[in-house]
Amino acid sequence: MLVNFRTQFSNGYNYPNDSVPISKFMAPGYVVVGLGITYRPATFFTLYVSPASGRFTFVLDDTLSNQGAFGVEKGKKIKGEFGPYVRADLNKDLTKNINLSSSLELFSNYLHKFGNIDVNWNLLFKLKVNKWLATIINCQVIYDDDVLIQTNPPEPANGLRTQFKETIGVGISYKFH
Repeated sequence: MLVNFRTQFSNGYNYPNDSVPISKFMAPGYVVVGLGITYRPATFFTLYVSPASGRFTFVLDDTLSNQGAFGVEKGKKIKGEFGPYVRADLNKDLTKNINLSSSLELFSNYLHKFGNIDVNWNLLFKLKVNKWLATIINCQVIYDDDVLIQTNPPEPANGLRTQFKETIGVGISYKFH
């Protein structure tokens, strides 16, 4: 059995307008619950397959809920879906100082547009440059065909879009013994 919960902790904005939030804590929030099987052919790779899973999208903010944000019907707070769910996780040291971590989640709704696949893919490289310096490179790709994204601000045109997030971090690390 799998239970997966995902949300954000701070407000998101459609820059340059940083006064009107387009996302908040639990707006959206996602919960996936499913019965399935896990296949682990190696210590660094896991594949979970569930032919019967429920995915719930929460939009607990009234303003965003009334807009019908994140595929939830206007004025509603929760959207339920039922369908197959697949999750593939990879966590492997490529060299002594480079680690690759990847998580791919795929979902399709049996009851609405079956075959349209929602994607959430996260890719993370951890690089230990030397004894003191560490770097991360992160990329996330999200596609959900139920989520309409404003395409031409300030015009109200909405459309399907693939979302990308890239992050590069450099930090100082020290291990205390």
